[in-house]
Amino acid sequence: MGGFIVRTAAMNAAEEDLRADIRFLKGLWAEIKSRADAGKGPTLIYHDLNVVERVLRDQVTSDFSTIWVDSDEEYETHLTFCQSFSNLRWSSGSSFTPRKTPLYEQFGLSEEINKALKVKSLAKEWRLHCH
Repeated sequence: MGGFIVRTAAMNAAEEDLRADIRFLKGLWAEIKSRADAGKGPTLIYHDLNVVERVLRDQVTSDFSTIWVDSDEEYETHLTFCQSFSNLRWSSGSSFTPRKTPLYEQFGLSEEINKALKVKSLAKEWRLHCH
């Protein structure tokens, strides 16, 4: 026996999406129990999903046609994750697209982050001088 907590964010979720989540959680629980039973303590038996996996789990739907990644290694990692969890929400015609230019460079994200950090640093410096 067991139970699930369903957040209000799932209010409009399709039944099949909820069933896919339940299958994923049951599989995860079985994996955790197996590690706990086999492990000799102290040992790590679970770690949360990384930020990319959480985005794939929570945001990717059949409306997506392409997800860009920086490398073949990332492609394989994310594809494996999607197949083990999100395969019902990821359409068979969709693909991951490895990029030759790193995404941060292609879209100027590093420069934008640096600008934002500079503004934050200047604001902090200004507050220090004003007090």
